[in-house]
Formats: sequence, C-alpha cells, structure tokens
Amino acid sequence: MKAFLCLVVILVVFCGIVEAFYNPATKKEELIFISERREVNIGRSLSKAVEKQFKLYDDVLLQKKIDDIGQRLAKCSDRTNIEYYFKVIDKDDVNAFCLPGGYVYVFKGLLDKVKSDDEIAGVLAHEIGHIVARHAIKKMQAALGMDILLALSMQVKATTYSRAKANAALGQLMV
Repeated sequence: MKAFLCLVVILVVFCGIVEAFYNPATKKEELIFISERREVNIGRSLSKAVEKQFKLYDDVLLQKKIDDIGQRLAKCSDRTNIEYYFKVIDKDDVNAFCLPGGYVYVFKGLLDKVKSDDEIAGVLAHEIGHIVARHAIKKMQAALGMDILLALSMQVKATTYSRAKANAALGQLMV
C-alpha cells in the first residue's frame, strides 16, 4: 500500500498535475494541483449558482461603479492574468465574498454602510487578495486531501472507536 501511494505521488508530480505556485501573499512556493484554467471554470460554474440563488442589484450605475473600482484594483494585483468580475447582490447583508477564478460579490447592505469609494476599494481589495492567494482552491485541496486520508483510514483494520477518533483528528485539520 505504501509503495502504491509513493508511486501515485511520483506520477502526480512528474506528470505535471501539480504545479508550483508562487504565492505573493506568503512569498512562498506552494503546490497547487488545480490548474488556473480549472480554477476559472470552477468559479464560472459557482458564479452561475450564486446568481441563481441571489438576485443581482438592478442599478446599472452602481454595478458599473463597483466594477470600475474593482477593475482598477485588479490591474494592480499580483494576479492580472485572469479576468475579474465584480457584482452587487440585492440583499441587506453587510458582507462580501469571492469565488475562485476572479468572481467578487458585494451585498447591497454593505454598500449602504460604507462612507466612501475608498472603503469600497478596501473591501474589494480584500476579496482580490483571497483570489490572488488562491485561498478557495487551497481549501478545496485540503478537503480533497481529507477525503483521501479518510478513505485510506477506512482500509486500516481498526475498531469503531479508533476510527471515530481518527475522523475527529482529521476533522480538526480542516478548522
């Protein structure tokens, strides 16, 4: 079993499935096995789901203003090779979030609270930072790694109690 896992790791690394990604946020090389093209596709798919769940704010001028501010910031980011999308959700929540691949959403409730375009820029820059650092992709990788570890732990002969403890320990890795 160990030999098989070593072989899989070697194949993954040497077949180019894993790429070294320089993270400008941490200034370190990180291993990413979800390609940028795949990340953008994941983001596109998730954005469609978000826009089915949440109604976008129908003020064209406000949407343009948020997009203009976001696009100016994105051009100065450490990840200018992807296209960014900035949209306002018609909901009173005071929040914003991003999806993999360049999708940023701001709730109308947050925009009602800010006092200036500079505060909007701060929120958008924060979300762009998550995209630049590929936080969502790293969480997806961690979840996949967790699934693999759980599957491997199921192959080991163990009591129900020790399996439950192993699952609890692995769950703590995700926090």
